[in-house]
Amino acid sequence: QFGGSRRLGGQARRRRLRGYRRRVATRALPFAIPGPLGVCARPHQHRGWRRARDAYRDALAASRRQIAALETVRQAPHQRDAAAARQAAAEQSLRQGRSETAQAHARLDTAKEAKAAAGIGLATAQARLTAHQDMRPGLWARLFGTAAARQWRQALDTLHSAVAAARGRHEQAGSAVTEAEARARVANVRVLEAQAVHDKATAEHRALCATIDEARRTLGDRLADAAFFARPH
Repeated sequence: QFGGSRRLGGQARRRRLRGYRRRVATRALPFAIPGPLGVCARPHQHRGWRRARDAYRDALAASRRQIAALETVRQAPHQRDAAAARQAAAEQSLRQGRSETAQAHARLDTAKEAKAAAGIGLATAQARLTAHQDMRPGLWARLFGTAAARQWRQALDTLHSAVAAARGRHEQAGSAVTEAEARARVANVRVLEAQAVHDKATAEHRALCATIDEARRTLGDRLADAAFFARPH
C-alpha cells in the first residue's frame, strides 16, 4: 500500500514538471532576441524590423557597389598602362605578320611564274619530240641502220631526255607552288590572329581610357594615376 502511494506521488511530480517545462518553452519572451538589428519576438514589431532590415541591406549593397567602382577606378591607370603595352606588342606582331604574309605571297607568285615557265618548256620539248617522230626514216633505212637513221635515233634519244628533264622541272615547280601556297595560308592565319589580338587590346585600352576620363571628371586631381604621382607633393 505504501509502495503504491509513493509511485502515485512520483508520477504526479513528473506530470507537474512536464507541464512547467511546457509552459516555459511556449511563453512569449518580453524582450528582443539578440541578432541583426535587434530581432524582436513581438509580432507587432516585425513590420518595423523588416523595414529596417531592408533599408540596411539596400545601404549595404549600395556601399559595396561604390567600393567596387572605386576599386575599378583605382586599378584602371595600371590596367591602362598594361593594355597600352599589350596594344604596342600586338601592333608590332601585326606589322611583322603582314610583312611575312607579303613575302609569302611574293614567293608564291614567283613559284607560279616558275611553274608556268616550266610548263612552257615542257610543252616545247614535247612538240619538238613529236615533230622529230613525224620525220622518222623509212623501214629499210632503220632496218639497215643507215647514217640518216642513226642520226635520227640519236636526236630522238636527246629529245626524250629533254622531255624527261622538262617534266622533272615542271613537277618540281608544282611542288614549290604547293609549298608556297601552304606557307601563304599559314601567314594569312597568323595575320588574322594578330589582327584579332590587336583589336582586343585596342578595345581594352579605349575602354580603360574612357573609365579614367570619367573618373577624372568626377574626382579631378584626386585620381591616383601616373600624372598624380609625378606631381610635387
